[in-house]
Formats: sequence, C-alpha cells, structure tokens
Amino acid sequence: MLWLTIILAVAAFLFWVQRKSNSFELSRSIDISASPEAVFPHIDNLKAMNQWNPWATYNPKSVIAYEGPESGPGAIYTWAGSKMGEGRFKITESTKHAVKADLTMIKPMKADNKVTFSLEPSGTGTRVTWHMAGTNSFMHKLMQTVMSMDKMVGGEFEKGLVGLKAEVEQKTLN
Repeated sequence: MLWLTIILAVAAFLFWVQRKSNSFELSRSIDISASPEAVFPHIDNLKAMNQWNPWATYNPKSVIAYEGPESGPGAIYTWAGSKMGEGRFKITESTKHAVKADLTMIKPMKADNKVTFSLEPSGTGTRVTWHMAGTNSFMHKLMQTVMSMDKMVGGEFEKGLVGLKAEVEQKTLN
C-alpha cells in the first residue's frame, strides 16, 4: 500500500510539472544617462557587449570566439567553459532601437532562446530593456519547481545592465 501511495504521489507530481507553461519570458530595464546612439554600440558590437555581459566574465578560462562581422546581423560569439557550459549568441537584427539575437545553449542543457535589447529615449537618456523568451522542456519545468528562473537569470540581467550603464556613462562623461 505504501508503494502505491508513493507511485501515485510521484505520478501526480510529474503530471503537475508537465502541465506547467511551455514558454517563458523575462526582462529587466535600466535608465542610462546617454542617448540611444551612445548606448547602441555597446550592445551591437559583441566584443563591447562582453565588457559588461556578466556571463562573459564568470570563468576566465572559458574559450570565447567571435565569427562573422564585428557588429550587427551575423555577428556571433561562442563560448565553452566549465562554469558556463557551451553556447552561441548570434545577432539576427539590428536597428537603432533594438538588437535581436538567437541564444543557443548547448551544454549543460540544450535551449534555444530569443534575446532582445530595446533602446527607448527616456527623458534625457535611454531606457534599455534586456528581454529573453524561450520554451521550457520538461527538464526546465522540473528545475523551475525548485529554482526561480526569473530571480536567477533576471538577477544576472540586472548585473549586466548596471555594468552597461557604468560603461556607457563613463565613456559619455569623458
């Protein structure tokens, strides 16, 4: 009887996990005291982006490679490292108002996400929004029962945006 109860409880839990949303979205924003034209190159150029991108600095032993043009559509950077796994970031669209990219995680878990950086004039500066959307596999849903992706990844977005703000405002003031 105990085994039947355990089996039913596990089955109910797995059913509940499976019924969670198949998609996710998260975003964070920051106001930067600079024009959109001053902010744009720090996002559109992947080498410049990796000066403030928190994931690019986690493991100094990570191997980062750049392919294609230096900036804009077709610009790619790939990484492989023990802490951050393996992945690929490719800019797919680039305008003065937004930079869109495909983020492909290869390891530790496969994932394909869409990333958008939006730049909107705000007062005397720019409001930058970092947005990511993707699909949840069963394993992602299972992990999200114990970890908040919004807090975990959203917190990294916040760190990155603070770094972007410092980078842009320092260069704008000098």
